Amino acid sequence: MEKEYEFIVKFKPKVSWADDIFLGNLLAEALGNIARNTGYFDFEVRKLEEKKE
Repeated sequence: MEKEYEFIVKFKPKVSWADDIFLGNLLAEALGNIARNTGYFDFEVRKLEEKKE
């Protein structure tokens, strides 16, 4: 039986140029390195829809 876990990660950029694309790519790269080096998991990074207020 294969389990899946979901986490929500919130970024609060401290520089104006760090947008959602940059931060998503950074997260995917970091997780990709850990996944390749350990072989412990596969992963998927998706951007959540923004809330309309």
